[in-house]
Amino acid sequence: MLKKNKSQFLDDFSIVSEGMKISGSIVTHGNLRVDGQIMGDVVAVGNITIGEKGLIEGNLKAKTMTIGGKVLGAAEVQDKLILEKDAILTGDIISKILVIEEGANFSGRCEMKLPDIISSAESAEDAGVRI
Repeated sequence: MLKKNKSQFLDDFSIVSEGMKISGSIVTHGNLRVDGQIMGDVVAVGNITIGEKGLIEGNLKAKTMTIGGKVLGAAEVQDKLILEKDAILTGDIISKILVIEEGANFSGRCEMKLPDIISSAESAEDAGVRI
């Protein structure tokens, strides 16, 4: 069986489609788009995109993040977090760059700094999160 190196995982893209509901934590080496519901924490070495109908009840960690739907939990982002016009985020933010479009709703604290992001799924597993 062929093994992927870390840079190959960043090209991977997973989708939680509308109508799908997941209960439990998710860890991915690549990118994740959420148009359904996730009840649990999400860690992505790449990017997390939450569509207009997406809902996450849990804490998020990623390299970059775009929220168009609803998040009930903290967001820790290494580079840039974008809250689109219909986004709702109830929770604290740690991010290097924050963009809030007109109409977005944010309730929580915000720290503009480089966070300690889990840089690999192996680190996530060491922290007790299983793939």
